[in-house]
Parts: sequence; structure tokens; C-alpha cells
Amino acid sequence: MKHNRIYIIGAGGSGKTFLAKKLSERFKIPYCILDDLYWKEKYTKKFSISKIRKDLRKIANRRKWIIEGAYSKWANYALKRADIILILNTQKIVALKRLIFRFIRRKYTTKEKETIGDLFDLMKFTWGYSPKKQLILIKSRGKKHIFLRNKKDIEKFISN
Repeated sequence: MKHNRIYIIGAGGSGKTFLAKKLSERFKIPYCILDDLYWKEKYTKKFSISKIRKDLRKIANRRKWIIEGAYSKWANYALKRADIILILNTQKIVALKRLIFRFIRRKYTTKEKETIGDLFDLMKFTWGYSPKKQLILIKSRGKKHIFLRNKKDIEKFISN
């Protein structure tokens, strides 16, 4: 694969983690979930922005990586270092359905403290998420990018 630094952007439930894991397995590139850098305790306590930036900078300075997460200003350094940016533009109804199923699954299989309020906040974010705004930001940096709209697009990208 010609891309050693891949940044995956998308709303909650868009398939970012799924894609990151698949690409990591296929190309033997380590992946990072931005939520893991952001949350000290899932959905209750956050790390300081300076710690998040420091940890993300360490990852972004590596020769190969896959980073996935919704865009945030503290992630700019990694975005600048990316060879390619994958923008997941999943149908909103599909993403919302995934969020609900993930919430239910986590309630019964993990000790995460995600509340129904957290779920509604994430659903609200996902409903208002605009990949077009992300594209404007990415184009302004002159970055190579690809829109992936569905499972077929994702599988095609993984297999190439």
C-alpha cells in the first residue's frame, strides 16, 4: 500500500473503528482511536488537551499509522502529517442504528459508563455532522482524500 499515514474521519457510527481495524490487519499498520486518547475514563473524565496533543504527536511522528476519529482542532498535527484522509459519509439513519446497537451491546458486555444521555448527545452530533465541512478543511490543506459512502466503497478500498 502506498499510504503509510491514514487519517479516518466520520461521524459516530460511520464505521471508523471498523475500517481502521480492517486496514491495520491487512497492511500491518498500527491504529489509534482518538477517543482512547481523549477519555481518561470513557465518557466521564477527559485528559487535558496538552496531554492529548502530546500523545497524539508521538503517534503522528511514527513512520506508519492509522488514526480514526471525528475531527478536532487538537488533532491538526496528525491531519497535516497524513498521506491520505478517508472521509466516511455513511447514511445518517445507518449510523444512528449502529450507535443504538453499539450502546446496547456495551451495556451488556463492558463496564463502560455510557449513559442514555451520552447516546443522545452522540446521536445529535451524528445527525448534525457534515462531511462537506470536513472536505472544505481538507481541501484547504491540499490533502489527498477519498469519500467512502457505504460498505461496498470500504471493501473496495481495503482490497486495493
